[in-house]
Amino acid sequence: SPQRGKQARRACGDLSNPASGRDHCTDHRALHGDCIDRTPRQAQARQQVMGPKVMSETIGAKAAILKGRPVRESCSEYTYIALPNDANTLGNVLGGHILHLVDLCGALAAERHSRRAAVTAAVDHLSFLQPVHIGQFLILKSSVNRAFHTSMEVGVKVWCEDLRSRDVRHILSAYLTFVALDDSGKPVAVAPVIPETEDEKRRYERAERHREERLHKRLSTGRVADAAS
Repeated sequence: SPQRGKQARRACGDLSNPASGRDHCTDHRALHGDCIDRTPRQAQARQQVMGPKVMSETIGAKAAILKGRPVRESCSEYTYIALPNDANTLGNVLGGHILHLVDLCGALAAERHSRRAAVTAAVDHLSFLQPVHIGQFLILKSSVNRAFHTSMEVGVKVWCEDLRSRDVRHILSAYLTFVALDDSGKPVAVAPVIPETEDEKRRYERAERHREERLHKRLSTGRVADAAS
């Protein structure tokens, strides 16, 4: 009705679209249907149908307006001395304990960048290059290489330092994926990463390839599981 049309135009702000020659209300209806639903039940049904899409668009929009942060703001360092209760029967630090420290150091960088709580979503392939003995220092350094909407790739590098000889050895490198969460525990958009140095730019570009490989592996695993079922 004419009265309903006036209400719809008022709800949309009665803004015009010079490029298309149509008013804003027309464009809005083309995307979302009528600006005002006939009944509360219709409004609720539309919200339920479009909920996931609206959530995705909202996260993307928030990510687009967040100001980027340089890698140096997320750089973190964690030092740990290997104790007797960290060792296996051979006197070397348990690999699982080192992975625990890697996860902690990676979380420091992820939460510094996102300024939110962050949880571990994935750990890429890693190899232990050398053993760590009791009494030696473990030095872990981490930083966010790149952010993807709600997730971040964090690089963690681990060295072992002998206190007597002052010898420092590289023992492990790993890439972890963290997801930032809001106060209700749902994924939230994070600020983009601004690489400044040549190394940071190289890691930034490599992070995109790592992400593509993870997605490809996930799809391949899904296809194998479907074929086996």
